[in-house]
Order: sequence, then C-alpha cells, then structure tokens
Amino acid sequence: MYKRYLIIFISILIVLITICIIYFLKYNSNNKISIVFSKGEKLVSKKVFSLEDYDIYYYGIEKVKIQGKDLIKILEEDNSIMEKIIQQAEIDAENGYCIREAYLDGGSKIYIYNNYAIIKCHRDYDFPSKDNINKDIYIGPMEMRLSDVI
Repeated sequence: MYKRYLIIFISILIVLITICIIYFLKYNSNNKISIVFSKGEKLVSKKVFSLEDYDIYYYGIEKVKIQGKDLIKILEEDNSIMEKIIQQAEIDAENGYCIREAYLDGGSKIYIYNNYAIIKCHRDYDFPSKDNINKDIYIGPMEMRLSDVI
C-alpha cells in the first residue's frame, strides 16, 4: 500500500517538474529581448548601426537590450548577432512563438512578437541587378509594418 502512494507521488512530481522545465524554456529564452519605446506621438526611423551589406534601424524605440546588454554594444563586439537574431526568429516562427509574414517585394519578412517586431528587408529595387537590394533591418513596436519604414 505504501509503495502505491509513493509511486503516485513520484509520478505527480515528475509531471510537475516537466511542466516547470517546459515553462522555463519557453518563457526564459537566453536571447530575451527587451525594448525601450520612444516617448512622443510621432514614430520615426533612426539608423543605429551600419554593417557592410545593410543598416540597422530603430523605429519608434530608444533601445534594444539582449540579456540586459545594449544591442549596439553587442554589434560592436559581434557583427553576426543580427543574423543570429533572424535565425532565432525563424525558429520562433516555426515553433509558434512569433508570427512570420513575407512581403512580395523580393523577399522581405516581418517577425511579430508580443511587444515588438523585426523587419528583415530583401527588397529588390532594380531587378535583375543585385546592386539595388535593400537588406536593412528594422526593429520597432509590434504594429510596425514595412510601409511605415520604407
């Protein structure tokens, strides 16, 4: 009789621990992004960093922090962080953590999270020339759309 209660107790404990682990992994990602929104009524785009192939803009926000560290400082140390963020956004979209929408402009995509959005442009202005492809990245509020920033 004692063994039966012990087995039930251990089974319940295992289920609860599993639920806690899943919750922790889902809501406490290592790449947790926090956004400081701009104060004011008019939303504007501002270039915050330039890389060889593209620029990074904030739209209607002051700062972006990843794991408590300013994105601009991270970019100064590791230029590949934006590619990693976009790769994670693709994974998040596949797993249902964000919404991914594609634009019919040559391949631009938007990733919409609960309180922010990321636009990865791939806009072809002069097909077939590859010199006029806009590959800029915009980070802003979840209501931001490509038509707001371009």
